[in-house]
Amino acid sequence: MAITINGTTGIAGVDGSASTPALQGSDTNTGIAFPAADTVAFATGGSERMRIDSSGNVLVGTTSSPNPAGVNGSNAFVRSATDATWTLVAQNTAASGGARGIIVNYSAQTPNSTVSEAYFFYDSTGTKFAVRSNGGIANYSANDVNLSDRREKTNFAPSKSYIDVICAIPVQTFNYIDQNLEEDSGLTLGVVAQDVQAVAPELVSESNWGTEEEPKIRLSIYQTDLQYALMKCIQELKADLDATKAELAALKGAE
Repeated sequence: MAITINGTTGIAGVDGSASTPALQGSDTNTGIAFPAADTVAFATGGSERMRIDSSGNVLVGTTSSPNPAGVNGSNAFVRSATDATWTLVAQNTAASGGARGIIVNYSAQTPNSTVSEAYFFYDSTGTKFAVRSNGGIANYSANDVNLSDRREKTNFAPSKSYIDVICAIPVQTFNYIDQNLEEDSGLTLGVVAQDVQAVAPELVSESNWGTEEEPKIRLSIYQTDLQYALMKCIQELKADLDATKAELAALKGAE
């Protein structure tokens, strides 16, 4: 038996058939329907807007389980054909207490590789940005930007000298403890946060890389700040070189 919800008469039982939805609104513009076996569809304004198909996929803006280029399939898919609108928005309306956003969790494995992306963005020309399961980021790096407008900054002052600081930090090669060496056995070139912290604590931060229930407090490096420390070193070396050239020129002129 099917059920029809009517705004005038309330809920009424009717005989269902293969062509009659088991549950629908009496207004043809809105309602819930079962258009195919094991499928639930939701419509507004006379058009289907969302459905849950027989495989448990949630489809919004489409009626079939999509598989666009670069995607091996998905359990939830949102499609938008409207210009200048966001396809998907996640909003946290909490006024306090540490607002949070989206979580991606591999609960049954640790792929830790370059192929199991947690986030993946591409367009008609190819991949533009990906966050990999090993924590790495792959992107068109020449397009990276950081807010650096003078109008957003205050309390300007020249930085300290970084020549001795940078020279005191050992540069090493290493593997990460949980690195999947079978898929990626390459060494990483870099520094260790504890070594940096010993000479330049302003370049290091402490944060939780675990969960609230199981904290994993670790040290991280402010990579952009380290980049500018290196830039400061180049400026200092240039100043020393210019001073040395000036001294040599003066000695040559005195001969």
